[in-house]
Amino acid sequence: MVLAVACASLPEQVEREPAVAFAEPESTWLGRYFADGMAEHPGENGFALLASGRQALLTRLAVIEVAEKSIDAQYFIWHGDDSGRLVMDALLRAAARGVRVRLLIDDAHAQGQDLAWKTIDAEPNIEVRIFNPFANRGSALSRGPEMIGRLGRLQHRMHNKLLAVDGQVGIVGGRNIGDEYFGVDAGFNFHDLDVLASGPVVGDLLEGFDAYWNSEWAYPISVLRSEKKDPERSAELRVRFARDVAALDDFPYPTAFRGDEVRAQLDGLQDRFIWASARAVFDVPTKVSGDESSELVEALRDLVLGADEEVLISSPYFSPSEASLETPDTALQRGVVHRLLTNSAASNNIVPAHSVYKKYRKRVLASGVRIHELQAEPALRRDYLAPRAAGSRVGLHAKVVVVDRRDVFIGSYNFNKAGALLSTETALIVSSPVLAEEIAAIIEDAMRPENSWQVVLDTPGKPGKPKSGSLAWIGVRDGREVRLTGEPDTGFFRTLSIGFYSLLPLKERI
Repeated sequence: MVLAVACASLPEQVEREPAVAFAEPESTWLGRYFADGMAEHPGENGFALLASGRQALLTRLAVIEVAEKSIDAQYFIWHGDDSGRLVMDALLRAAARGVRVRLLIDDAHAQGQDLAWKTIDAEPNIEVRIFNPFANRGSALSRGPEMIGRLGRLQHRMHNKLLAVDGQVGIVGGRNIGDEYFGVDAGFNFHDLDVLASGPVVGDLLEGFDAYWNSEWAYPISVLRSEKKDPERSAELRVRFARDVAALDDFPYPTAFRGDEVRAQLDGLQDRFIWASARAVFDVPTKVSGDESSELVEALRDLVLGADEEVLISSPYFSPSEASLETPDTALQRGVVHRLLTNSAASNNIVPAHSVYKKYRKRVLASGVRIHELQAEPALRRDYLAPRAAGSRVGLHAKVVVVDRRDVFIGSYNFNKAGALLSTETALIVSSPVLAEEIAAIIEDAMRPENSWQVVLDTPGKPGKPKSGSLAWIGVRDGREVRLTGEPDTGFFRTLSIGFYSLLPLKERI
């Protein structure tokens, strides 16, 4: 392990060609398409909620298809599966017609993909940069020792999620790029949310993107010391990629997405636009150095503390700070109701995250928060999943807060300590009762007993010792109410894993 860490290093002298976002959206087709709506709502932005995986994927493909000047994409994860290849194919075709494409990818899940990214980077009009990269460019086995030896740097990740086209539209929310985020994975899918924005706030989002793109933490893929580029292998990779995309005949959504279909998709979005004021909030990239506070977390805290009646939270990997545990107590005195939707032990795809949340659950309930945990096989999956994924398990991935059915916070932040302390995030704060009601309805549907377990204190803890109480899970199975006294649907090995991780000092890391 010592040798692996000592021998690998990142390039010290890196040339980065500075670049800024395209700033004349009104000169593009997209700018002209949305011009009338923007003229009717000066100073405001149009928003369309992307609730289903189908809608989220087809909207991305549609806006990429009509791009004329620029596409900027910033993601924590980009899988090389069917959905990942479809989006990449659309980007490659956009670049081939002269659109500048900038791809900024975090390195946490990019191991073993350097050849693919270098091949894409070599295409005209496309540049790929890797954020906070590992020096070891091989498998997870080679990265493990480096992670241990350089934890102070490598535990900080770029968790932001943004797709922006021609400076006119931006998509922000919880989704990465991969099958499980778009409802087409046969084994496991996420119940997720993101929103398309059109208007001045897109320029603000792109200011954040530029800060990351031009930062010292973003390394052009071409300078990273991985396997040497082999022209023949690169050519084979391009041929295989084209063949794989052409062979997606069984993909459940339209893959030949052109012309009238694109226009129909955009018309459908604009017809249900919600016009409202909004602001973009994002962490500065230097947060990864460990000495920056989070403007995004502060903005969310101010929003929640300003609640008069209700706070609705959807958080997949929830873990509270000590300060936030005290917030509901004082808010309850003002009559503010706090309701949390999160993952159950069975629906959570990250076992260590559940083990941390589990440590706080009784204290959160004792503070007055009402908790609902998504079931792994909820009834709602009928509405969100493609037919080939209809039998898959489901996990919550939406990261959104609704305050007083008036303000919405939606983005990449998981409302946990990793998001507050370690990773960088992007979000939108939208002031719109209409959008707030639309999102609240989705959260409340997921909270219904056929979709989630309501967790309650079955027996209260001793005074001053909330951990001493016991819990019960109430839900509906086969049309009948059930009440359980243990984590539902976990099985022996998952229960064992949760117990093991609960023994570890993960409080500050998840």
